[in-house]
Amino acid sequence: MNLTNFIKSKLLNKFSEWGFEYEKDGPLWLFIRETKGIKETIQIDKGKWEQKGLRLTYYKERQSVSSTMLTACSFTEEYYYYSDEESLCNLLDKFIRITENYALDWFESIKPISQFPQENYYQESWKSKTENFMNENRLIFSENSIKKLDEILGNNHNKDFFFYASRFIGDYIVSEFFSRMGIRS
Repeated sequence: MNLTNFIKSKLLNKFSEWGFEYEKDGPLWLFIRETKGIKETIQIDKGKWEQKGLRLTYYKERQSVSSTMLTACSFTEEYYYYSDEESLCNLLDKFIRITENYALDWFESIKPISQFPQENYYQESWKSKTENFMNENRLIFSENSIKKLDEILGNNHNKDFFFYASRFIGDYIVSEFFSRMGIRS
């Protein structure tokens, strides 16, 4: 029995229904999806001491939880054991049930650590947003605008304002640099 082929044949279709893609073969099998820019991973690994043992672990945002912790709050026993193809088939069915009944909710419960935007705010798509912000607040590339920006940010803690302000300051620094070097931007 080829364990990799068995795992793929039992889990691949079901996990792909939930958006997971198969990434790596054993003795560590990984199924990974990306949700709102955050990677979520289902990991199955083979026991080091007992050849017919498998462990199921879930990862998201630098956090992990074993399937045994999700289902039985067990810190000590993390491996599931099988003896033949039939018991392996039953075990992989159990992995599907655990993932469906516990892990999908666990993934949903883990909130992103980073509050930064998913895209690079210095990309062109942010340029028009920043220009609108500059126009609405009557900001131009000057020291007075930097002081005004400080007031705006002091009075408004909207995270988008922070990113607009960051882009504005970056553009201002570039403009000043080019100006002092005699380069037209």
